[in-house]
Amino acid sequence: MLEIILVITVGKYFYRLADKYKKSKWGYAILGLVVCYGIFFTVALVYALIYYFFNPLALDDDLNDWTLTIISIPFALGGTYLLYYLLERSWKKNALKDKVSIDDIGKEI
Repeated sequence: MLEIILVITVGKYFYRLADKYKKSKWGYAILGLVVCYGIFFTVALVYALIYYFFNPLALDDDLNDWTLTIISIPFALGGTYLLYYLLERSWKKNALKDKVSIDDIGKEI
């Protein structure tokens, strides 16, 4: 349930960002989701490997999915926000470069 809310929220924000800067809306929404799930999966995998490495007798135990979710979500959100911030900053910088031309130099704004 928590992952569904995460998917909807991340997709919505990346879709709006791409729309604002006239980029591929669905492409960047999917990119945001792939990055979010990639980080989510990587953190869960690393946590599981560390868990089993330091507790070799736990191979018969089931690792709690809820624990993996709670641990992975902050990292996934942080990585996704970092991508969002970098894309927004880059696109904003390029939009400012596109607005100023040689003819505009010396004219009053």
